[in-house]
Amino acid sequence: MSKSSVSGMLWLFSSKLFPPIINFAVFTYTARILAPEDFGLVALALSIIYIISSFLPSGWQSAIVKYQEFGKREFSTILAFLSLSGLAFALIACFVISLNLFSFQSQVFNLAFYLMAIKMPFDAAGHTLTFMLVREQKYKALGYRTILGAMVSAVTILSLLYFDFNIWALVLSQTIISIFNLLAVYIPTRKMLGWSFRWSLIKDTWEFGLYNTLITTVESISTHFESFVIGSNIGKYDLGFFNIAKRLSNIINDILTGTSYDMSLPYLSNSQNDQQSLQRAIRQALFITGAITSPLFVYGFIYSETIFNFLFSEKWIISAGYFQFFCIAFLFISYSMINKTAIIVTNRSRLWFRVQMIIAAIYLPTLYFASTINIHAVLWSFLGVNALYFFTSTYLVTSEINTSFYRYIKSLWPIYGALGITAFAAMNLPLMPFNNDFFNLCFSAILFLSCYIVLLLLFSRHFLSIDLSNKKITFR
Repeated sequence: MSKSSVSGMLWLFSSKLFPPIINFAVFTYTARILAPEDFGLVALALSIIYIISSFLPSGWQSAIVKYQEFGKREFSTILAFLSLSGLAFALIACFVISLNLFSFQSQVFNLAFYLMAIKMPFDAAGHTLTFMLVREQKYKALGYRTILGAMVSAVTILSLLYFDFNIWALVLSQTIISIFNLLAVYIPTRKMLGWSFRWSLIKDTWEFGLYNTLITTVESISTHFESFVIGSNIGKYDLGFFNIAKRLSNIINDILTGTSYDMSLPYLSNSQNDQQSLQRAIRQALFITGAITSPLFVYGFIYSETIFNFLFSEKWIISAGYFQFFCIAFLFISYSMINKTAIIVTNRSRLWFRVQMIIAAIYLPTLYFASTINIHAVLWSFLGVNALYFFTSTYLVTSEINTSFYRYIKSLWPIYGALGITAFAAMNLPLMPFNNDFFNLCFSAILFLSCYIVLLLLFSRHFLSIDLSNKKITFR
């Protein structure tokens, strides 16, 4: 990787770091003062909004990166298409909620839903502009503007908390961060936009945009459906514990896996015309993703109870067990994201959509049935489907680039060799000698990551060559 790529990744990492942390800080604060039932109510409303948003034509956002010949008119068309779609979906959703058709609705639920539904058009526009910055590889501008927007939104949220908005700070934070994130990415992209809308462009890219939209839709529904069925079938109390665990998992996933995904899409797109270059690029993306995300999820799995006791207080300790399921599942998810990128750049979106539909047709009814048993059945279903997604997507990618499964995952061996030894030591040695959870977590994290990094460098000598002076990684 070049020096500019490393610098770009750091800026992109920063742009993804602060908004989720600010958002999660609000969740952490409210979790300490709210009952699980109240927290579950907001989580249920938000899951419905995300399920509705999954039907937005997001596939055309990927077209911004895919088609390098696109310019100002194409960007403006896609931005208008996504923004108007988001607005229409928000209005329709609010109208349906106002009819009070569901038993779980209440006055508080409806008001929370209306306030958070405002985020739909802002998210749609913001994500589109983010793809424009990623396409131009303007990661510094993306990082700078997003961090600034997050800081402004943080001041607003803290003001709401100061004036005892309590649960409504949790609700309003969703919309406020969406608005400021849009402003943050609009400023550096405004010169790339104009007043233009060409429906012919939407028609010309219909196949690519439609199938990528359907892929995203199936993924998003599968992601948020469990919150909906838990809230409606098991209850808002259990959903509160479930959502806290999922939120903590998502902040790690959004920052790390999201960064690697945004970097890998243009990176793999540049290698799509040469099979050997594409093989090498995919293996590099897998290694970087695994090396960054895996130690954090493994550490979270081992020290889940201490983490939750420190962040949320003892009343949320039930969530620690749920969090362990997410730590394992998100390991599969992080690699599946790289596989998905490879499938998109090799023009196999239609095949992947069919596979997703088959898996979803099995998973969603299974998930609903599991929710009639207990929440642990839901968690096992969630873990199983993400493992299935990983192995299925890996099979499709290895078939497309004519390589074996062994060669494909060879780059991951030093990572999990180092993690295996580090995890064994962490579970059998007393790494928490203090009476304070914060100091214990800091001390154990330093030892855990130090041991992991040293072992990773040692094991990597047998599988890859790392040239720090030229910032290159070459697999043997």
